[in-house]
Amino acid sequence: MAITIIKDYSLPFAKNDDYIYLSSNKTNETQFRYGLHLLYDKFTTSGSMNNRTLSEGYLDIYTTGDISLYERNTNVYLDATDFDYRQFNPVPLFLIKIEDNGGGNYRLFFDIDKLKNDSMWWFLAFDSLSGSIVNKNFNIYKSVTKKVAANNDGYGVFSVNDINRQLLESNIINEDTDDVSIKFRYLPFEEYLVKLSYDETTTTSSSVNTFKANSININNDFLSFANGDNIIVEGDSQSFYNGTQKCTYFNFTSTDWIFNTNKPALNGISTSGGVAFNADYSATPLTVETQISSEFTAYLTGLKYKDLSGLTNTELNTLINSFSNGSKYFSYAPKEQTTFINDLGYLTLANNGALITTYVVTDSENVEHTYTLNLSNADDIYKVVSNPASINNTSMTVNAARGLPVIQDCDKSYTINNNYGTDEYKFNLLKDNKFETVRLLFSDMLGSLNGFNFALYNAIEVNTDKDTYTKDYVDYSSLNTIKYNNQSRGKTDLATKKSYTLTLNSDFLTQDEGNYFEDLLTSNNVFAQYKGNIIAVNIPSTGVTIKEKINGLIRYSIKVEYSISTTQW
Repeated sequence: MAITIIKDYSLPFAKNDDYIYLSSNKTNETQFRYGLHLLYDKFTTSGSMNNRTLSEGYLDIYTTGDISLYERNTNVYLDATDFDYRQFNPVPLFLIKIEDNGGGNYRLFFDIDKLKNDSMWWFLAFDSLSGSIVNKNFNIYKSVTKKVAANNDGYGVFSVNDINRQLLESNIINEDTDDVSIKFRYLPFEEYLVKLSYDETTTTSSSVNTFKANSININNDFLSFANGDNIIVEGDSQSFYNGTQKCTYFNFTSTDWIFNTNKPALNGISTSGGVAFNADYSATPLTVETQISSEFTAYLTGLKYKDLSGLTNTELNTLINSFSNGSKYFSYAPKEQTTFINDLGYLTLANNGALITTYVVTDSENVEHTYTLNLSNADDIYKVVSNPASINNTSMTVNAARGLPVIQDCDKSYTINNNYGTDEYKFNLLKDNKFETVRLLFSDMLGSLNGFNFALYNAIEVNTDKDTYTKDYVDYSSLNTIKYNNQSRGKTDLATKKSYTLTLNSDFLTQDEGNYFEDLLTSNNVFAQYKGNIIAVNIPSTGVTIKEKINGLIRYSIKVEYSISTTQW
């Protein structure tokens, strides 16, 4: 086994594709495939773990950490590197239940039948460790596994960000940051049909054959035989040992593999060996745990293709660093915008240490008032509140005599600066107008929460979709009298579903705003801020029209549909 990483993970923007390339010297093996375990939500045990409990279907662990991230029906990877010299864990374990026994003690229940089928040798290795695993700390990760065949060049190619962006389904209205970035590692592996070489065969009865592989280093030789498996033996000099038979026992000592079969044979006849493998030709997963990657961070963001096209590696690294060190906000939003006092919004920014954000507010008398937001946390990213309603809902240090709220009705504008040296943003405040404003909030291409206000005449449409059935409208309950009634109903409504469509009209947008409008149209996370509510909406592919173009300015009409229909019974 020999996996080599040809190209490592390099683009930490989950909305962009980035590929890991693997090579191997085993690509000609039967059933060969490359594999990759993506490991995330790391959890570290502390203290003791009961001995040899995996055979009972569970592990006992002690921890002072928060295990709430882990739920039943989750694939987890057990990083057992420090337990023993043996190589560990070619397959994730399927967690089916967590039992809280109090005092930081937890019992983790696993699908042991699945583990045995996936990797019997690992199960036996772990279960044979006896007291050597007590009081050992280890890491547990949630795991996502992908497998691919070798491409025409013999490489295994994995798009890691395909996985990351599925794991980062952000609730953009929530100002918590744990859903907009992810820390992960990955572990490459390969699988193919493994044939176990054995050195000798002995027969102790007419119904049991014992196959033994002497002096096998289990770091280098792996095979999963479970009791009851059909296996094929071939290459034995005594031909009657060859053929398909059932495994009745499988185990090893520190140096030897031993397995029994039920194929009848002659007592006392030994051979010099052959090979054995699974009769269903199933592949065996093989890993080297020392190949677990270093820890990476991926952000729920993505650069436009034009920003990446033609860059050298040096230029690409410079661009990546400008975002990852906090010198650029994750947003294509214009540096100057308009906003209403009830608008929500934030700008995301990579964590590069304690963040000090300064808001300088200019009132109607052109007097400036300064407020400070201090942020410090262990997350990879900050959400810097940017629009008035979000700002006013956040605790601030008041450096201005007038006090709170930060943004008031009398204000004209405000700017946002921080100690990272990130670009300054300016917001000009709009006053309410005669039409009710609808604001479309959306997660933009780079992952900030921004919005467009539609302050001109807007309309709402109500569409209905009815499920009906037809019943007999004549009363036949009495044979003597057949009743006809004008109030009887033949065609009857069983259920009525209502759907809502908003038709929104924008004011004229500048060139910068028009370019940014594309982020709204391509976002898969859009909400309408309307009449004091925040409603999930979708933009149909045919829902946008250009109303007017004048002197480089542009005005749009856009239709949005409520994501959830209302049903009346």
